Amino acid sequence: VVCVCNFPPRNIAGFMSEVLILGAPDQDGKVILLSPRKDDAGRDIVAPGAKVY
Repeated sequence: VVCVCNFPPRNIAGFMSEVLILGAPDQDGKVILLSPRKDDAGRDIVAPGAKVY
């Protein structure tokens, strides 16, 4: 999983958060967690340049 660390802690929906987990749309347009891995065929799971949420 790809995440942003070293943010100051924030209260989000009643929970303290110290990390931001990143996601992007897959080939079907569903938002998935970003990962440095590829699919079983060796292709990128998320297209290069995809919008990150």
